[in-house]
Amino acid sequence: MSMRLGSGSKSTPKTLKTPVSPNTPKTEWFKRFGMSLVVVTALMVSGVSSAAVSSEPDYDKLAQAIWLAEGGTKAKKPFGILSVTCNGYTHCRQICLNTLKRNYHRWLVSDKSLTYLEFLQKRYAPMKVSNDPKGLNKNWLGNVRAFYEVL
Repeated sequence: MSMRLGSGSKSTPKTLKTPVSPNTPKTEWFKRFGMSLVVVTALMVSGVSSAAVSSEPDYDKLAQAIWLAEGGTKAKKPFGILSVTCNGYTHCRQICLNTLKRNYHRWLVSDKSLTYLEFLQKRYAPMKVSNDPKGLNKNWLGNVRAFYEVL
């Protein structure tokens, strides 16, 4: 299993020098991937391999794509962060990175009927919500994919 970022594209899992398996102790998974033990347990129970876990997206590149899609320097809310108050580029970027990482781990234990970015959009820029009266969130996924590809 590999992570799917965009429309049909699959990234190749990174090869680990000493791979972990579902039989590897939870603490080893925690050390290698920095996940909570709850997420590690869920992954191990579902039989997810270490190769799949190690194929995380380039979070910095994805955050930059989101920053551009949300308006870049012209955005009133950097990175489109509305859930919490953030102050300036660096603080808002960190909140964006945290969101990307948390949602990647949520996606890993989902049924994966959606690509990672489709899954992320449902939380990051959901459609038909009151804070998007003009329906601009429908453009979010295509814009983020396009920016991600050219970065």
